[in-house]
This record gives sequence, structure tokens and C-alpha cells, in this order.
Amino acid sequence: MNYTSIVKRIDNLGRIVLPKEIRRKLKLRENDEVEIILNDESSVIIKKYSAITEYEKECVILINILNELIENGSVLITDNSSVLMCGKKEDEYLVNKKLSKRFLNILQDRRIFTEKTSPTFDMFDMEEGIFAKAIVPIIVDSSVSGAVVVYSKDKRTNLKDRDLELIKFSSLLLSSKIKT
Repeated sequence: MNYTSIVKRIDNLGRIVLPKEIRRKLKLRENDEVEIILNDESSVIIKKYSAITEYEKECVILINILNELIENGSVLITDNSSVLMCGKKEDEYLVNKKLSKRFLNILQDRRIFTEKTSPTFDMFDMEEGIFAKAIVPIIVDSSVSGAVVVYSKDKRTNLKDRDLELIKFSSLLLSSKIKT
């Protein structure tokens, strides 16, 4: 495991400035939320917060149902930088993988991607042969929290209209669950 260590002073209000290098590595932007975890009596973990992970049980159930219903692909859920969870055992290695720049641009633009409107592409920068078939952002309080994604290892498979509607519905369902 790589460690980055920087010594910082705490100001009189108890604040610590996270150095730019660490913010860049964690893909933190102004107004992003972070989770601060007391690991033991002498260490603290700071990580980017994702509201989606609070509903992990519900997400796993949703992914499993979608994987039963969708014919040409598998489903996973992302946050704004990496894969949070997927439903297939053989694809568990995808969890925590960083998403490609193209994928992140789609999220940032808050648009729905389908292979029918744009050519499919590799979801990861390392060209792993995992192709995005549909990306539907999960929007909570006008901010993108992540996405529900249909992916395939076969670039030639086609997503059905019904499957896209299921993914859109799932994204809306998660959005409403996270808001409450």
C-alpha cells in the first residue's frame, strides 16, 4: 500500500487544510463531503463520502434483480470516481476500480449515455475490455452522486430499450431513497 505523509498544523478553530496533492488523489473538489473515521485511539481516516454506500443492502438487492432481468449485460453502481458494487461474483475485482476520464465526463455532464447515442467505450483507463452499454447518473439534490451502469465484456451485444428503462427507473429509485 502506498502512503502519502504530510505534517500539518491544526488552526485555532480545529481545522486542517488538505494539501492539493491529496485532494487531487482523492478527486475532492470544493464542497465535496468527506467522511472522517476514528480508526483507533491514535489514527484518523479521511475518505471521500458517498451517500450511496449507506444503502448498500438495498443497492445489492437492486443489482441482483436487474442482473436477472437484463439480457445483454451486467449491472454495477458507481460513485463519482470508482465502482462501488457489482452483482456478479466473477466481476468483484471491479469494485474500487477508478473510472475512465470519458466515463467521468459523462457523469459531470449529468447526461444519460447509451450505446445507441454514442459508441460504446472501455469503462476504465487501463483498457480492460469492460464496455459501458448504458450509464444513468444518480442525481441527489441537483448533484451527481454516482451512476447505475450496464456493462458487458462483449462490445457487440446490444442493450434493449426495456433494459434502459429499468436502469433509468433504478437510478430514480436510488435518488429518492438517498434524499429521504
